[in-house]
Amino acid sequence: MLEASVTSNETQPILPMPIVAPSPMRSEMQPTIGAGQRMVSSFAPRDMYVDEQQHVVKSRGISINESGVLHHSTQSDYANHEQDEVGGTNEAEDSGGGEFNPHFRGIPDAEELPDPDDIPPALAKECEEMIAVIGSFLTRCIYSNLWNHRDAAIRKVTMEIEHYSVEPMRLLEVCSTLVQSGAGDRISQVILSAFELLNRMLTIGARIRRDDMCRILGNSMTQLTNKLGDSHAKVRNEAAALLGRIAAADNIGVGFVAFHLTKRSKKPLGLKFLLESLLVLKKLLTEFELVSNSDFSVSGIMGFLEDCNCLAHQSREIRDVAKEITVSMYLIVGSEVEVYLKSLRPKQLNEFQAAFEAAETAKASIPSAVVRDDRSSGSIAGRIEIQDPVNNEMVDAAESEDEESVDEYTCPFCGVVDEKFNSDYLDQHYWASCKMLTPCKMCGQVIEISTLTEHLLSECELQQNHRECPRCGEAITAKFYERHVSLNDCPPRAPLNRANRCPLCHDDILPGKKGWRRHLLEEFCPQNPRS
Repeated sequence: MLEASVTSNETQPILPMPIVAPSPMRSEMQPTIGAGQRMVSSFAPRDMYVDEQQHVVKSRGISINESGVLHHSTQSDYANHEQDEVGGTNEAEDSGGGEFNPHFRGIPDAEELPDPDDIPPALAKECEEMIAVIGSFLTRCIYSNLWNHRDAAIRKVTMEIEHYSVEPMRLLEVCSTLVQSGAGDRISQVILSAFELLNRMLTIGARIRRDDMCRILGNSMTQLTNKLGDSHAKVRNEAAALLGRIAAADNIGVGFVAFHLTKRSKKPLGLKFLLESLLVLKKLLTEFELVSNSDFSVSGIMGFLEDCNCLAHQSREIRDVAKEITVSMYLIVGSEVEVYLKSLRPKQLNEFQAAFEAAETAKASIPSAVVRDDRSSGSIAGRIEIQDPVNNEMVDAAESEDEESVDEYTCPFCGVVDEKFNSDYLDQHYWASCKMLTPCKMCGQVIEISTLTEHLLSECELQQNHRECPRCGEAITAKFYERHVSLNDCPPRAPLNRANRCPLCHDDILPGKKGWRRHLLEEFCPQNPRS
């Protein structure tokens, strides 16, 4: 079985379509923390690591050598193709050994890619259905170790999706497998291409029964929701927007999306993932009415806030969004939400009561005709804004940061500006040189240095190798943990509003994002290999 890389809260196997039995030879098992096990795909992309030999970065003969330097190649080595006899696209008989690859005709920057390797015999059985629908060549691309192949194949299927001569259900099931694989990829461009394929599936499947459509999308939704915690702002934003479109689909609905957003996890949820999930829920409340007996209900939403301790969370951002959701729910159902607030401190309860009263006052000031119109098109709750000078200042600053982060030629982490920063050069910058990022030595995932400790303790697939010191709060290698704790000589951690602790040099630095930027970009952390 294919398996996508999950970095937020769950492992989701990529299941083959029901009509094809999975191959027992496909996967290897690797122990993880607790009783669970994680399946590791043999086709996982190797080209994300900068220390590997040359690999294709993009078409037009661009490659990367051992030192991470990009250069142009004047030659390409193409093998001859065998004509595919199945699928809905017209694939060429052979590439003719030239630079133009007819299999990728119409796909920008992909027409000069070489052919992918053949699929190993051990995987032939599980590939049968995919080959029968999209053809042998594109299936080989999906299993390729080069991300360019995976990306180009998904884009090709997206482009040709209306021309496949198979039943819609069968096509959508294979496409769902492609989405699940692509959304779990480590390369952001592949993820975004998978999102676009899923968006097209909503149109193609508009007449499919609700139960069937939800079943088809079920295995892809975990990957999609997990991307709300992705390190790339564009990936997070696209994932949130796509969840909104799925909720608006007549044959799917907001209850299906809420089910996946509020799904409980045995592992602690990452801060970024939890915050983005709450923001999506908040937006859904402004656009859709509650659905009784679903996860998009008072019990479903408020229960999720309670289980994740959102109302009393250590992160102020999470507390603020959870409070806004609660106020929105109060405007819809009134005192029903109060049962979920009993565990709060008296001071917090007073703050919530004041927020409820302010929201009621704001609601009463809206003309009744406007209220009736809003209720007919969705929930009015999300349209009531409670003015808070402190929060408004924080929101303005956050929005300013977001605007800067999406600049076309700017790294959203370190702020470096380079006209070469298209999606591929930017990815190479992330993998090799961004001073705000670092590869995890356990799993190889590139993450923000500011979240490295959290990653090692709760998100890394080898998290069992580290434990949190109750004194200094750092991630200590498991085999040295007892000795570290017994020495009791580590510096106690400071409150987050006073200092951050760098996981590389272990020094306390200034608090907040400004502290991280100063330490890593101006003072140059002495233990950062990218400084």
